[in-house]
Amino acid sequence: ALIQAMKSPNSGVRIIDSANKHQEQLFYQNADNQRLASMKKATDYNPLERPWYLMTKASPQTYWSGVYPFSFQQEKGLTASYPLLKNGQVLGVVAIDISLTKLSDFISDQTISKKGKGAILLLNEKAEIVAMPNKLLSYKKERDHLNVMAITNLQEEWIKACYQKMRDLESVENKGHERYLIETDQ
Repeated sequence: ALIQAMKSPNSGVRIIDSANKHQEQLFYQNADNQRLASMKKATDYNPLERPWYLMTKASPQTYWSGVYPFSFQQEKGLTASYPLLKNGQVLGVVAIDISLTKLSDFISDQTISKKGKGAILLLNEKAEIVAMPNKLLSYKKERDHLNVMAITNLQEEWIKACYQKMRDLESVENKGHERYLIETDQ
């Protein structure tokens, strides 16, 4: 069964029972956890067929999806999933959806320089920007939903120069999949 805790657009719970895969139940609640409404409706969504589930089950380790539109919220984001194991067997998968909007909000709240200069950008393996500070987002929105964007399409030349510096350093030193570049103006 899929049990999905929802925070946006409304708080609630979504349940798809594995015995009845084409029906979902939705329960909405207020901030005091009082039920506001519930409904049943038909669905084509089967979590057992989703890439995040299949990849986590096939290789029992943490899996990060690429950016895709969420089936329920129609907002783009990514999914982090982790296997529930017992004696080496996968019993299930726990996953969390993170919208690009929420990632950009989180990054916007981070301070990396006392002078207010600098930016944190989250890139995928294709050098596309997945999240960046909201102050840089004005030309990245499409129909009020965030999209990935090639770093080369940024208007901020200093960010592109910083990225190029990171690429140049990769040929000298690569510490696994995580790459950091910190540059300050003191």
